[in-house]
Amino acid sequence: MAQKEGIKQPDDALRKKLDELYNATPEEVSVNGHNYSIGWIKNGTQRKFTNVFTKEKNPQKANCKASALILLNNKFKIFFCYWFLWRWFYYVKELDCVDTLRILDVAKKKVQHEAFLLATIFSTEMTDLMMTMTSKEVSRIQAVQHGEQHTP
Repeated sequence: MAQKEGIKQPDDALRKKLDELYNATPEEVSVNGHNYSIGWIKNGTQRKFTNVFTKEKNPQKANCKASALILLNNKFKIFFCYWFLWRWFYYVKELDCVDTLRILDVAKKKVQHEAFLLATIFSTEMTDLMMTMTSKEVSRIQAVQHGEQHTP
């Protein structure tokens, strides 16, 4: 492939990172000497994650709970192991902000925002509960589109 003048191609590290994103390769993160693999965040995990941050008042405890959810990332694992893992992180390991930041930074890249937002927008626009415009609003919008002055 010929390189165009003034356009610089990405280096190998960036190409590798882009390939990992396209292939949805789980990313490794090291916390307290243990390596964890974080893949795409599932819907149930994202829902529970939101629930934790709306109810938990202690920010450090909320971060430990969120870290446990991200590392489990499965409905059954969350159901059976979540109660133990977040307490292990909070009370025994005393996970600090740097460790939770590592986990949250990797997990942030593993949430599929665009598809979720588009699906929400399309499904909202397809409902018959949306308010329709009045004839005054329509005439005002059409006048602006044609560059005319609106006459009420």
